[in-house]
Amino acid sequence: MNTLRKTGAYAAFYQAATYIFGIIFFLIILDYLNITEPSQKIALVMEKHTILTYSNIFMYILFGCSLLPFALALKDKFKEAAPNLLQVSTIIAFIWGAFLIASGLINNAGITTLITHEFANLDQLTNHWLLIESISNALGGGKGEILGGLFTFLTSIATFKTKKVSKILSGLGLLTGFVGIISILPPLNDIGGLFGILQVFWFIGIGFNLLKK
Repeated sequence: MNTLRKTGAYAAFYQAATYIFGIIFFLIILDYLNITEPSQKIALVMEKHTILTYSNIFMYILFGCSLLPFALALKDKFKEAAPNLLQVSTIIAFIWGAFLIASGLINNAGITTLITHEFANLDQLTNHWLLIESISNALGGGKGEILGGLFTFLTSIATFKTKKVSKILSGLGLLTGFVGIISILPPLNDIGGLFGILQVFWFIGIGFNLLKK
């Protein structure tokens, strides 16, 4: 079996697993969406800083790195269907990966400063974390999954043109990508969560497809 495609498949499964972990950990265990006050967020970070740091490593830094072999594997398998389109989607995947890596690194740097630096007062501490969180969220897709949406949408157009992928899976990818793209609109920022859920199934489906000859 093509080593690149096999690596890409495992990367896809890893990406799906990180989404599942993120949903369970942040939305269910930490109930992060309901923690809106800066003081509450800071208290949570101070208390859970170790697991949050490792979460950033696995969910952002390593996820971003895994996008490289995944995108290259897709380009390798489906290049005959739409080579130019896959060239563009691969570049977008690389940019998306770089942004996610930067998001994780910035967030972890902010956590380290938060727990090791002595701030003059609560306002200074709060401003520090709000700045870190704003930058990290912007790079990580917190205000719209435009890069992930474009990558998934363009890739799915390419797979729709080949018989190597079922129309259902390609259609799922088109829907997932569309949801990610429109989540950039301020009133629709919250549907970024739906993008993540849909992409779990797309990652799994494409991963198994990459394992086929």
